[in-house]
Amino acid sequence: EWLSIESKENKPKGRSYHSSCSLGTKVFVFGGCSPSGRLNDLLCFDTESQEWELLHSGLTSNGSVDETTPTAR
Repeated sequence: EWLSIESKENKPKGRSYHSSCSLGTKVFVFGGCSPSGRLNDLLCFDTESQEWELLHSGLTSNGSVDETTPTAR
């Protein structure tokens, strides 16, 4: 049975062509494409607390693309 989950904080942008995997109660989402362009972020959804956490934005502190982070393949 599918359930709709309403997360209040750190909800990620809608995306396509992303990668995801799960480990225990955590679901990790990496990169993808949004209407504004390619994404290089890493997020984690905790299925117990039903909260999102941004682990890495893919950007430097001045907003440019972080060249030290591997890009999506």
